Amino acid sequence: MSAGMHDPLVTNKIKPPSPRGTGIVFTIVALVVAVLARRNPPVWIAACAVAAALGAITLAKPSLLGPLNRAWFRLGLLLNRIVNPVVMLFVFAVVFVPMGLAMRIWRDPLLRRRRPEAASYWVARTPGEAAGSSMRNQF
Repeated sequence: MSAGMHDPLVTNKIKPPSPRGTGIVFTIVALVVAVLARRNPPVWIAACAVAAALGAITLAKPSLLGPLNRAWFRLGLLLNRIVNPVVMLFVFAVVFVPMGLAMRIWRDPLLRRRRPEAASYWVARTPGEAAGSSMRNQF
């Protein structure tokens, strides 16, 4: 058990995928491009050639795909740094801002609005509430 009250600040290092896995992914992508471009012979032939070359390198010597693997991994990290804040901003702007504005306009959960007709702003306790038991063992 640690002496402090907080969790230790540890940065987990993300490991890149294996070059073989990256080669398989790129081979499949090239095959999908070849299937989608089967009516365009130059693109189809080029995509099939790239798929065959990547597949052969992946099976024979995947270490040759190391630079491609590192570049692909770095691109993924860069996209993570860009897309993640944008998505979080979108969720905040679409979900939380309208909900907060609606609550501010139509609700008064803290009973802060002035009520000139009220004799007092005291909130009476309902008879079903316990006298002091709700304040015991709060945490």
